[in-house]
Amino acid sequence: MRSEAKQPGIGPARKRKQHSRSHCSGSKVTDAPGASSTSAGFDVIRNIKDEVKTYKTTAIYLRGRDLIYPDVAALDRFNNWVLLNQDDIDPAEQFVCGKCGHVDFQLCAHSLREDPPPPAPDDVVLVADDMRHHRFGNGMLRNLMKLFALPSFDTHSLSDDKLNGFSNDYLPDDLIIPELFSYLVNNMQTSYLVNGAEDRALKLSHVHRLAQRWAINNEMERKLERDVHLSVRYRLTIQRACDNAQNQMLYGYRDPKRNFGLAWLPTSRVRLFVLFLMVVTALFHISTTIGLLIRVWEVAMYAGTATLYLLNCVAASVPDLVPRILTSVSAHPSGNVPGLMCVSTNTGLRWHDGGDAHAVIQSCQFTDWVMAGSNEVSSRIWETSQNLYQDMMRSRGDVCSEMSMRRVVLRGFWKAVEVDEALELGLITTLDVMRLWLQMIWAEFQYFLFRC
Repeated sequence: MRSEAKQPGIGPARKRKQHSRSHCSGSKVTDAPGASSTSAGFDVIRNIKDEVKTYKTTAIYLRGRDLIYPDVAALDRFNNWVLLNQDDIDPAEQFVCGKCGHVDFQLCAHSLREDPPPPAPDDVVLVADDMRHHRFGNGMLRNLMKLFALPSFDTHSLSDDKLNGFSNDYLPDDLIIPELFSYLVNNMQTSYLVNGAEDRALKLSHVHRLAQRWAINNEMERKLERDVHLSVRYRLTIQRACDNAQNQMLYGYRDPKRNFGLAWLPTSRVRLFVLFLMVVTALFHISTTIGLLIRVWEVAMYAGTATLYLLNCVAASVPDLVPRILTSVSAHPSGNVPGLMCVSTNTGLRWHDGGDAHAVIQSCQFTDWVMAGSNEVSSRIWETSQNLYQDMMRSRGDVCSEMSMRRVVLRGFWKAVEVDEALELGLITTLDVMRLWLQMIWAEFQYFLFRC
């Protein structure tokens, strides 16, 4: 009987229905017309009663099937009722356990309520003594050992007392989570400029929010909360993605006009060829190239000399700055004590010099002294510039005179008949003539550069 009940549709009610159907179909041939109609009517009534009973029994079964029973006795009572009435229960509503895979009309042990663990006795120690009792101690030896310990970092530890002097540069890239890194660099903004400057704090905040969204989408929140090592890798990946240099390189502007040749020479592929031509040209005209370089060097030397001279002049006046400020600030406000001593010239107030014979203005205020100081600096700069210009012109005149005499001597010697005769007699060689020609060209070029 048990084996027949487990097969769907084999219960007594189902058998009676099948028997009635076969009886009805056969009665059309053997029975009289009146008798067949009467039996067919009784079969329909019986089928309706069976279906109603099946419906009601299945409804009761469904109410008990989805309950959680408090103990084994209650579960056994329900299973006994199911065993007695399972012929009238719809087989499609059998119980399916999601834990063990049990499929049957009767319920398995997973329908029992799980009892909570019993409370711990009062004498059980829930917290270890080393985590409950703490006391103050000098710890001189321990502090001395920490002083000489190298900085270190343990990705599995919560302690950070050895991080002084440690940087994330020492952490290898093997700790990076590849999936998270790719997600972050692909979803970062292309720029985090704020007021024209890259804002790293804003970038780091945005990357952290992206990482949180990645953790939620991949259901990693609980795992990150439990695993300290994974939490360290998670935060290190955020830092590496925030400071990555790949996006800057990959998103860099690529000029499509760089292959247009000389029209875009600074970024063209022919720049090396053009540079080679310039070097060849400079070597071919070596005298012109050397002259230009010497001229640039002389201009740089003159500019450097002028700058140093101006700085020396200003530095000579700096030691007087503090005493004069103190004198002006500490001057008596009533005017009984003379203020800062200033002098008057045709260009305005200037600092007073003890050896100067200009008229002295008493009670010079601090603002007057500032104006006098600015005038003094302007005057000294102008005088220095004038002296430097005169020195440069004087030096230029001397150089021009020397080069003029050198040109005259070289030209006269080049045009002299004795050169040809000495060359024919073998007193001078062709190399000496070439050297003389180069000296003459160099003198002409220097004369042209100095615009004599």
